[in-house]
Amino acid sequence: MYYHLLRLSRADGKRTAHISNRGLASTFGTSSTTARFHLRHLADKGCIRITQRSLAGHVVEVLLPHEIPGCLQPDSAANLARLHSADFFHDRRLRCAILRRENHACFYCLRELGLESAVFDHAVPVSAGGDHSYRNVVACCFDCNSRKRNRPAIEFLRELYRSSRLSDAELDARLTALQSLQSGQLIPRLDLMRDPRPEKEPIEHSSPMESG
Repeated sequence: MYYHLLRLSRADGKRTAHISNRGLASTFGTSSTTARFHLRHLADKGCIRITQRSLAGHVVEVLLPHEIPGCLQPDSAANLARLHSADFFHDRRLRCAILRRENHACFYCLRELGLESAVFDHAVPVSAGGDHSYRNVVACCFDCNSRKRNRPAIEFLRELYRSSRLSDAELDARLTALQSLQSGQLIPRLDLMRDPRPEKEPIEHSSPMESG
């Protein structure tokens, strides 16, 4: 959701965006309640500021990563070294950081995820040279993990679109997110390892699907 708000604001030369919970729910294929939860979660993390509220919608100020208090900055050599050497696929604490980065939603179909339902996948399969870094590991639902298998993420996203699981806008947003992921822009926050909701740890599957 953060990157969707970025596109509505900063990418268009503005600091703010006018949005509604109903509009966000329609864009991401979820309920207004879920959209409201994720919006508040972004505000709690300091990623956005809700400057105006009304029945017609909200005005939110969207902050860039370097404007967010406590956000890991790419100019820190120590943090970069830690990031690049970290195994986000096998380390359970780092998995929580990935789930947070995805705003508790499947990276592919945007279905809401909890710690007990999250599965972790490689956007570029290990068999095709993918690694376990934050640039390649995503949180997804079990259904998408099963269907994607060892295919590249871009190919699977287009399949979801053809099967009407993603709308035009959602596909565009997912492809943008994938590009941001692989270019290293989707940096997980390592200072917040615990999930705000009291749920179980992520599922750790040993099946070949998880290496896709």
